[in-house]
This record gives sequence, structure tokens and C-alpha cells, in this order.
Amino acid sequence: MEPKVKTDSGGKRNNTIYRFLIPAAIALLLELFVFQFRSIQSLFLTEQEYPLEQLEMEEVMREGNIFRLTGEEPMIYLSGLQERCGTQKLRNIRIEFSLPFSEDVPYIESKVLRIRPYVSDAGREFFTQLADHICREDIPQSSFLWLNGIGAIKTAGLRPFLSNGDAIRIQKIVLNAHRPLAISPLRVLVFFLFLLAGGALRRKDTFLYRTVEQLDPRTEVVMLFLMALILLGPACYLIGQNEYLRDQVHFNPYHKLAERLAVGEVTLAEEPPAWLKEMENPYDDTLRTVLEEESEESFLWDYAYYKGHYYVYFGIVPCILFYLPFYLLTGAHVSNAAVVMFTAF
Repeated sequence: MEPKVKTDSGGKRNNTIYRFLIPAAIALLLELFVFQFRSIQSLFLTEQEYPLEQLEMEEVMREGNIFRLTGEEPMIYLSGLQERCGTQKLRNIRIEFSLPFSEDVPYIESKVLRIRPYVSDAGREFFTQLADHICREDIPQSSFLWLNGIGAIKTAGLRPFLSNGDAIRIQKIVLNAHRPLAISPLRVLVFFLFLLAGGALRRKDTFLYRTVEQLDPRTEVVMLFLMALILLGPACYLIGQNEYLRDQVHFNPYHKLAERLAVGEVTLAEEPPAWLKEMENPYDDTLRTVLEEESEESFLWDYAYYKGHYYVYFGIVPCILFYLPFYLLTGAHVSNAAVVMFTAF
């Protein structure tokens, strides 16, 4: 009589539970701490309501909480922001607004408001323009304008893009407002299924795993070569569509860096203009633009400037691996397209 073999059904059940539980937990964590990062960040902010009567305006007329545009370039200014926020940096501005319908106030059918924010901060003397922001009445999360300044933001300017004579009803403006969570069940489900499929492919009892395991070494090499060709085809096409990579025009910092590394230097040979060296804060891009126009002497764009010299701020590894050896061997420069194709292959 053969002895009975005891099966560990409890262990299999636990493995099945973990197989679903771990991807679900990872999908939820991604949703909370990646896609809801702004909401989590705003929890640590102290809200401050900005009084509407203290707003400064250009080409805007205020009647209670109705703001009517009276020109082609209207501006609404929020000043004293550093003092209002105290020790906290201004991260966002929430605007509770509506585009009302009445006989006196024009109706904006789309209920969409485009705003162009400007800020002056600790790093810039003049206003600098930030990216345009689209606000919709039916999407509360869109009412948050997230501001990225250099140091503390002192003043903010808001330019609404509406026609002359149009009006906005602003109920409230809040500094460092708390953004509500907007969890997407569909996104959580998609990531859960993706992680579940990835985990299934790693199991040794799957069809794909068994198929790959049974391949002989020669077939593996052929399959890897074919996969490389499949990847290289789209890469070549995309390189051909990219004017910068195809024609290698105007800007290649690695060529300049290779030439300087070849003589034992890391600073570029180009000399910065005198007005840039004389600036108290050479990183103030707004003042730098003004001085450049006044002096008619340009500076190198997209390079780092430090203590009277230009530097390449891109990572040095590609230059050491490709651009510098090619320059030392041939005296010429390798094209960006060749480097991209080689690394893609």
C-alpha cells in the first residue's frame, strides 16, 4: 500500500493571495504617491485667502466679485506674497471662478478660462512668464495654478485670455490651497493588470517561460538579432525625421567639450561678454535678457555659467565614451545620429 502524499493546499492558497495582493498594493501606492503627488504635497501647506479688494489691476474693472476686462492686455496682480506665506514657499494659487450668464455680463459658452501666470521672485528682478494654464469650471482640480519660482515668490501676475468687455466672477483666491485627491479607478486597474501580467510571465509554469527555456543557444542568438533589427528600424526612421539629429545643426555641446577635454580643460574656450561678468546675479534670466538687448552682445544659451567661464552641464559620460575618443583618433567630430543609432542597437 503506497503512502499518501500530503499536499500543502494552504501554502498554494497563500501564494495565490499574494500574487494578487502585491500588484494591487503597488498600483495603489503608485496612484497615491506618484499621480496624486500634488495632493499629498498640498496637505503640508497652510492655506491663506487673498482678499479680492487688495488685488491690483491693469485694464480690469472690478464690481464686487465681477472683474470686467477693459483692454487687450489685462493683468491682475497679487503682491506681498512672501509676507503672506510666511516661512512657507508659495506653491500654488487656487482661483474659484465662474464665467457667468446675465444680461450685463457676457456668457462664455465653453466655460474654459486660459490664464498666463507671471512671477517675480528672489532670483529674478523682473516678471517672468510661466506656462499657460487652462481652467474649467466643471473640473475643480484645474483651478490650481502650480508655480515654480526661484526662491520665494514676491508677486504674481495673472493674465486672463478673454475678449475686451468680457467678465469673470471670482469668488475666492487661495494661496497654498489644499488640492483634493482625484483617484482614478481606471488607472489603478490598468496598473494592477499590467503588474499582474508581469508577475505571471516570471512564473516558471507559464507557456512563455517554458518556450524560452527550451530554445537552443543558436536560436536565442538569432532571436536577439531579429529583435535588435526590429528596434533599430523605428530608431532609424525617427532619427531621419529629427532635423537636429539628421542635419547636425547649430548646437552640439559634446563637440565643444571634447575639444576642451583633449587639451586638459573643462571650461569652454568662448569668453563671456563683459556685462555678464559684471552682473551681481548672472542667473537672473529676465535682467540678463534686458542687458543683452542693450549691449547687443549675446551670450551662449544652454550652457552653464560660473565665475567668468562657460561649462557644459550635460552629463560627461557620453563625451568620454564616444565623442572624445573619436575626436582624438580622427580630429573630426562624430555625429549625434551615429551615437544615437549605436546606443539604440
